[in-house]
Amino acid sequence: MRRPLRLLAALGIAATAVAVGSTGPPGPSAQAAAPRNTVPTVVARATLSADFIAPGPPSGALVTPANGRHGPFRGQVIPGFSGMVDNGDGTFWAMPDNGFGAKANSLDFLLRLYHVTPDWTSGAIGVGEFISLRDPDGQIPFPIVNGATPERLLTGGDFDIESIVRARDGSFWIGEEFGPFLLHVDATGKLLSAPVEFPDGKSPANPYLQPGEVPLIRSSRGFEAMAIARNGRTLYPIVEGSFVDDPVARRRFVYEFDVVTETYTGRTWEYETDTDDDVIGDAFTMPDGRLLVERDDFEGPRDQAALCRRPRDDRRRRLRHQGARRRLPAHRQPG
Repeated sequence: MRRPLRLLAALGIAATAVAVGSTGPPGPSAQAAAPRNTVPTVVARATLSADFIAPGPPSGALVTPANGRHGPFRGQVIPGFSGMVDNGDGTFWAMPDNGFGAKANSLDFLLRLYHVTPDWTSGAIGVGEFISLRDPDGQIPFPIVNGATPERLLTGGDFDIESIVRARDGSFWIGEEFGPFLLHVDATGKLLSAPVEFPDGKSPANPYLQPGEVPLIRSSRGFEAMAIARNGRTLYPIVEGSFVDDPVARRRFVYEFDVVTETYTGRTWEYETDTDDDVIGDAFTMPDGRLLVERDDFEGPRDQAALCRRPRDDRRRRLRHQGARRRLPAHRQPG
């Protein structure tokens, strides 16, 4: 799901909580540093024109005309940013998703990270160099759009990239929705290993989906959000929507992934949204270790972030520890 072309410097959401992976309640210093605002507050805004064209081959040949625009465009468009990595110097690596909203019409959209510099005073966004995601070593075992070329540049016909975090070694982990898969690329965008398959289901666009197999992940409901632990050891990808076979339509699942072994740990947490249709838009670990989750698809008061709390402190809180993978049907869940 694309984000509008804007960067927001926001925050100030009241909560007292401990994050996923924490070993105890927050100490006095963490409690004292808790934000006092009771309403999310935007403090600055910067935007990029939807007509901006980045260097590269033409794109959008198969896009449906809209808003007085039609393809093919003379270069690579930037239709929105789905993920951001803060460089700590006022710049960001900004990641568009798969391009034009579908696998079939995004075959000519190249997957990239753009180095952007927002000017919070003027409200403009400067776009600098870019990193192209690619698979020159043939890590991907299934066919891709540019599979017959030496660079094997990845496109929106291959993956629907949505979330991104940077590891301590400078490499990037990317969550996507066609699998859903986790992708590990180095600082130059080269894929380091085969896409990591999700253990608890496939989406309708998954290349491994077998005839007659029921996709348990809804279309475009994969890893829209993913956070990384403060110690850099674990990722927390979140399934954006409910599982097809889950009788609790408000339930979303947070998974834990070990970046050293490159395997899912088997630990999950559940998060209940306010309504069945609410989806998870993004997630970040806060400086004090809490998990900040953005809810998506609603305007007004419902489109607010929520600070998740440690599961076993209070069963009434939103984030609850499951201790094992979700895949047991509801009637077979332990206890």
